[in-house]
Formats: sequence, C-alpha cells, structure tokens
Amino acid sequence: MGLIILKGNRIEGSISSTRNDMKKALELSAKGEIEPVISQKVDLDHVEEAYSMIKEKSNLGRILIKLDA
Repeated sequence: MGLIILKGNRIEGSISSTRNDMKKALELSAKGEIEPVISQKVDLDHVEEAYSMIKEKSNLGRILIKLDA
C-alpha cells in the first residue's frame, strides 16, 4: 500500500470487484504493471473544460491536468 501512496496512485473500487480482485490490482500496481489510460492532457487554465468532459462522460480514460504550463 505504501507504494501506491508514494507514487500518488489512487484505487477506485467497484461493487462488482472482490477482495481478491483488489489484492491482485495492488500487486500489479506495486510491480508497475498497471498503466493509466490518459485520454487528454490539459493546461491548468483549461480545467473547467476538462471538468465538463468528465461530467458529460465524453472522454475515454483519465484527463491529466498539467500544473507546470
């Protein structure tokens, strides 16, 4: 669990997953075998547009907000 916190990862659950599924996901994450799907990269000044895409579910995967732009 410490690797997840140090890497800034987050695990979101689902009512259809089991405790064993979560254990396997943690093991894969610790090994670096899980890669997030990032569909968009936006600058901080476009965060409202990113939020709208999330709210409307018009994106596939995650939206990365760049803080150093």
